Amino acid sequence: MTATWQSGRAAEYAAMTALQKAGYSTEKITGHNRRFDLIGWKENQTLWLVIRSSKRFTTSHFPQEIATLSEMVRSGSAPGEIQFWIYRRPGWTRYRIQPGGASLITWREE
Repeated sequence: MTATWQSGRAAEYAAMTALQKAGYSTEKITGHNRRFDLIGWKENQTLWLVIRSSKRFTTSHFPQEIATLSEMVRSGSAPGEIQFWIYRRPGWTRYRIQPGGASLITWREE
C-alpha cells in the first residue's frame, strides 16, 4: 500500500459521507479499469463522481481525465451529472463536467 492509495481511499470515503449528509444514497465503484469512483443518487438525480486527492485544487493536473469525461457528457453516454471532486485539507473543490470542460461549483448550487 502506498500513501497515495491510502489518501485516495480516505478521500473517497469522505466524499461518500458528504453525499450522504446531503441526502444521497451512495455506492463505491471498484475495479482497476473504472472510470468513476462513486455514484450518488436521490429522487430523480444521479451523480457520477471522480474523486482525487491533490496538493492543488485545480483540474489542470488532470487534463486527460477531464477531456474524457467531457466527451461522455457531449455524447450523452452517462445518465445524470458527472462531477470531479478534488480533496486537500481542509476540504473539497468540486467541478461540474460540461461538454467543453469543467466548471467550479459551490455547495450552495446543490
